[in-house]
Amino acid sequence: MNRPRLLVVDDSAAFIQLLGKILEDRFDVVAARSASDALKLLGRNPVDLALIDIEMGSESGFQLLQSLRSLPQAAGLPVYFLSVHDNLNLIRTALDQGARDLIFKPVNPGLLRWRLGRLGSHGNDRPVGSLLLVSPKLEKSVTLAECLQQAGCSVVMASHLEQVPRMVASGDFDRVVVEDGFAPATLRKALGTFKALSRRDETSVQWFLLQKQHDEAAELDAYTMGFDRVIAASGTPAFLARRLLG
Repeated sequence: MNRPRLLVVDDSAAFIQLLGKILEDRFDVVAARSASDALKLLGRNPVDLALIDIEMGSESGFQLLQSLRSLPQAAGLPVYFLSVHDNLNLIRTALDQGARDLIFKPVNPGLLRWRLGRLGSHGNDRPVGSLLLVSPKLEKSVTLAECLQQAGCSVVMASHLEQVPRMVASGDFDRVVVEDGFAPATLRKALGTFKALSRRDETSVQWFLLQKQHDEAAELDAYTMGFDRVIAASGTPAFLARRLLG
């Protein structure tokens, strides 16, 4: 089976080399150090994913993305931006420009491998029609649920994590979002039960964890449990809903 091809666009040769070493066992990594080089490369060889640095001297990753969308072979290419700046406005701009998400520098090697491994192996293009929102305090999650519904998603809410695996295995959910507040052992048990109830490699249900605040160690632990994506609960409920459905 051929590995997915990953395009890295960054003006730092050292950073490109670092990413190549981190991801070489999971992706065929190809690199470009400028927007023009990236466009030439894609004109010759299509790729499956792209990591693009937002700040590249006189060139903008945002401008490159717009140029990519004009190419038939890259019109639907999943793109993830790279940046040293960790702020909500930049994430919002990245989403507005059509990126899947923003990955911050300096990268955590183990975390990057898990994130891209998950992102590269799931069908994120499929619309999310039905979502199960699991929260230890449902009254604090009502506004988020309403924003998800306003975006066209059917939402079911639950507060007891022990009931979730059977609800998901027997239901018709596209995505499960678990909010922070449950003990790690309880999360691990719930995911283990779900795997036992359904062939995890054959289901399209995605499990998201919504962290109270960004914590790399906790995020890495969540991926080892089996979560597909971890998002920090920063920003307005409407903004969170957008990220959860993206």
